[in-house]
Amino acid sequence: MAVPRAHALIAGVRRLGSARVEIGRVAELLRTGEWVAVPGPVGEEPALVVIAPEQVFHIEGEVPELPVRWLSEGERARLPELAALARDLAQQAAETLGQIAESAEWAKDSSPLLGLRVALGGAVVVEYWEGGAGPPVVEIAARLAERLGRPVHLATRPGGPPRALAGSLGRIAGAGLELGELARLRLGVPLGEPPAPAPGGYPRLASTVITPAGKGIVRSVSTRHRVVTIELEDGTRHEVPLEQVTPASE
Repeated sequence: MAVPRAHALIAGVRRLGSARVEIGRVAELLRTGEWVAVPGPVGEEPALVVIAPEQVFHIEGEVPELPVRWLSEGERARLPELAALARDLAQQAAETLGQIAESAEWAKDSSPLLGLRVALGGAVVVEYWEGGAGPPVVEIAARLAERLGRPVHLATRPGGPPRALAGSLGRIAGAGLELGELARLRLGVPLGEPPAPAPGGYPRLASTVITPAGKGIVRSVSTRHRVVTIELEDGTRHEVPLEQVTPASE
């Protein structure tokens, strides 16, 4: 007898060339490591299953539908070719976006390019941080299409890239104060005890630390800059050198 599920089948996929994981409802069981095709703005895109439905035990709120199709044998055989093409085009796209964004403040620390996805049909989706100032999206897409020699769709995210994206342990957006408790449950750490540091001695996200700026919660960690962003009880955020961060018991 099958055990009834508390929710619909939920899975997570990462499109080829993107660092983002998309969560959605699927119609059938998927396994991690499998490649599928998912719809995109310029046609179907190959995507790797990174979260299987059997790994999701509980989820709150509405989850969008995630249509998937199994790749054919020929499409699977083309994956190395598409990956190599994505790497080559990403380098060209990064150079072009860097030239476009030279006058924008957010271009000083890192490239605005987030990812470059190649659809099965050969068209490209460029993920990038929109810095506000600069040419219209239509003009940027036209310049990229000319440079890459193929149709380009822009998937933008507002604001400049946080430094945590440049060699980071991760970043939590829209986190509430209850996130610390959830993170501890995920790490198996009892409340009142500081979680063990992440590899390299970096504090874990959502852990409580003590710094010269005060006691706060870790919101992001930049391994490249060795800087920890903490949020104090008053809601303000401060960037603190790693050497000045000490785990605190809660």
